[in-house]
Formats: sequence, C-alpha cells, structure tokens
Amino acid sequence: MALCCLLIETLASFRESPPEVTQVDGPCPYPKEDCIRPQPLGGKLIREFLRRPSFGQAFANEEVTKSFVRGVRDGILHEAETRRWVIWREDPPGLIVEQQGKQYWLNRTAFCSALKREFEAYLAELRELRNEELRKRFIKKMDDIVKNC
Repeated sequence: MALCCLLIETLASFRESPPEVTQVDGPCPYPKEDCIRPQPLGGKLIREFLRRPSFGQAFANEEVTKSFVRGVRDGILHEAETRRWVIWREDPPGLIVEQQGKQYWLNRTAFCSALKREFEAYLAELRELRNEELRKRFIKKMDDIVKNC
C-alpha cells in the first residue's frame, strides 16, 4: 500500500500543474521556518485522484478520502501503520472500501487493480495527440526529476 500511495502521488503530480511556491522575503528564517513556502495541498491531489473513474464511487465521500489520506497514506508513510483502516487481500468482496463501524476495510487487490487501470488510462491519454498540455506537464515533471538525480 505504501508503494500504491507513492504511485498515486506521482501520477497526480504528473497530471496536475505544480503548486505555486513563494519565496520568503528577507533573510532565510531557517531553522525556525522554511525558506520557501509551498501552497498547502493537504492531500488534495490524492483525494482528487481517488475520485478518478477507475475507483468508481469508492471514494466519492469526502470523509472516506480524507480518512484514507490520514489513515493509510500518512499512517503508513510516516508511522508504518494504518489508522482505523484494515487492509485485506480480498475483503470486502466486490468492493474497494467498506465502512465497518469506526473502521474502514480496504480490499487491496481491488484497490491495486483500480490504480493499475488509472496508470494505463494515463499512458493512453499521453499517446493522444490532442493532449498536448498533459504531455508538456509530463516532460516538465520528468525533466525536474532527472535534473535532481
């Protein structure tokens, strides 16, 4: 699931324009503050990505998407645990997400299949000549990645 979350962030960042970054005026305030301040996204790109067609209505509810970001994405990547999310291989059957009391159950097989379909859809969109802006964002993002290697 950690790799899925990283892939979601990567694909979302390739699809969307990068957030505006503002430079702090005056001397660098580090270590008390950051030297640059990106606009806060708070998981917005991830939440929007989870509403893409391949995920169906699994993340249509904003509370579910926010809980996923806090519980799965943030929980796994920051603390190596999930918060109120149980990740199963095949349950709940036929669903990606199901609420069980105060917990959510995530069918990781269905989730990964949906993510794979989104990746394949993204590649197909890149191949379409009419998606020039999408290809420009892809090239810019790849250039930024390679520049920092």
